[in-house]
Amino acid sequence: KKDLESSKASITAENVHVKVDACMGPVTIRSYAQLSVSTATSDNTLFVYSDPAWL
Repeated sequence: KKDLESSKASITAENVHVKVDACMGPVTIRSYAQLSVSTATSDNTLFVYSDPAWL
């Protein structure tokens, strides 16, 4: 939740990734980093993912 302080505002989410494969089969994991920047007029989030690792 964010109060608007001007007539313009934005929200950005880049490289967001949601995926489910073979939920009854092999499992992989990925580490990720999230960078979020928030100002009075915008919220920006960037995700960076590693290569998958098999468990």
